[in-house]
Amino acid sequence: MHNNVCDTTIQFRVRHLCAAMLFLLTINVWYMHTKIADSTPWRSRDSKAGSSLADVATEYLPSLPKIYTNNDNNENAGLGSGSAFKSLIQMAQDGLNEVKQDAFDALGIESSQDHIIGDVSSYLDFAVVGFPKCGTSTMMHYLNTAESWVPDVEMCQLNTHKNKLKLIQKLKEHGESNPNQKRGIKCPASAESALSHKHYRKYFPKTNFITGVRHPVEWFESFYNFRINNVKLQKGDFPRPNELIGQSCGKTRPHPPLCTHRARFGFFLSFFGKTPMNTDVELDLLDQTGGFARKFAMKQAKIGAANGTKVFLYNMDQLADQNSTRTEQFREDLRGFIGLKDPLPPVLHHTPGKKHEEEEQAKRNALKINICEKQYEKLREVLVKEGANAAKWILEYFVESDEVVVSDLAFFAEGLNKW
Repeated sequence: MHNNVCDTTIQFRVRHLCAAMLFLLTINVWYMHTKIADSTPWRSRDSKAGSSLADVATEYLPSLPKIYTNNDNNENAGLGSGSAFKSLIQMAQDGLNEVKQDAFDALGIESSQDHIIGDVSSYLDFAVVGFPKCGTSTMMHYLNTAESWVPDVEMCQLNTHKNKLKLIQKLKEHGESNPNQKRGIKCPASAESALSHKHYRKYFPKTNFITGVRHPVEWFESFYNFRINNVKLQKGDFPRPNELIGQSCGKTRPHPPLCTHRARFGFFLSFFGKTPMNTDVELDLLDQTGGFARKFAMKQAKIGAANGTKVFLYNMDQLADQNSTRTEQFREDLRGFIGLKDPLPPVLHHTPGKKHEEEEQAKRNALKINICEKQYEKLREVLVKEGANAAKWILEYFVESDEVVVSDLAFFAEGLNKW
C-alpha cells in the first residue's frame, strides 16, 4: 500500500515536471516563431511541415517525448483527474506542434513529406520568381514561344512542403513531349520565400531566375487595388491601406498577405547571395534594426552564395519603355539569358484579374485607392524610405555581381533613382 502511494506520487510529480518543461519549451519556440514572423510575416498559416525534421532543425527543435499514452490503464493511474491532466498536456503539445510547423516553413526547413529521389535539376531552365505586380504575368505569357514554355498558371509548389511532385511531373511530361523547349515557371512570391530558395538549391540548382521590381508607391497601390478586385470580400473584410504599414501582413488574412514590409525588395533579393553582406553599410540598407531580420538575411545570403545561378533583373519601366532601341536591346538580352535562338517579339502586356458584373465591379472600384491622396501621406513616406534603401542597395551592391544581368544599366538606374 505504502509503495503504491509512493509510486503514484512519483508519477504525479514526474508528469508535472514534464508538463512544466513542455510549457517552457513551448514559450521558447513561440518566441523564436515570433522572431521569424517579424522577418517573414507573409507566410501561410495553413502550411504544414510534417513531423520529421532536418538536421539543421534538430538543434533548435528536438522531437518531443511522448509523456503519456492512450492506454486506459496508464491514463488515470493515481491521478484522479488524469483525463483533464492529459487534455492539458495534449493542448500544450498540439499548440507547440502548430507553432513548430509554421516555424519550419518560415525557416525553410525540409520535411519528410513529398520526398523526391533522383536528379530533376534538368527539368527547369528558368523561373519568374518576383515580385508581385511587377510584370510577372506579362513575362509568363510573353515567354511562351516556340522555343520556351511557361505554364499559364502560377506554379508555387516550391514555396511550400506540398505538391512538389505535381510540379516535377508536369515539367517532366512537357520535356518528354517537347524536348527542344526551355521550361520555365512563374511564382511571384518565390523571391520572398526562404523555403522556396531552399527547394531551388536542392532540386533545381541550375535554374536561373527572372525578377522584376517597381517603384514601391506604385507597387503598393497596384497590389492593394488588385487584392480589392480579386479577393472574396465581405463588409469590413479587408484592411484599409494605413493599417498595413510595417510588418503587418497578417492583417489581410485569410486573404493573401500585403503590407509595406513586402516592398523591401533589396532585403529579399539578398537571399540570392550575390553580394558580400559583410559590412554594416550594406546591411543597414536591408535592415536597420540590427536584429533577427538582419541575421536571417545574412544566413540566407550565405547559403545562396554557393548556388552560382544567375538573376535577370528588370524594372517595370523597362516593360513600358517606348524607346525602340532600348526595347530591342532588352528583348535581345532576355533572349540570350534564357538561351533562345530566335529573336523575341515586342512585349505584349498582360493584365491579370477577375471581371465582375457591373454592379459588383462598381462596389469594388469604390474601395480601390488613389495613393496620392493626402490621407495616405504616412503610407507614402514609409514606402519611399523602403524604396530609397532598396534602390541604393540594388545599384551599389546587387547589380555589381557578375551573376546579375541587367539590360541597359543606365536606363535601369535612372528608373531606380526616382524611388
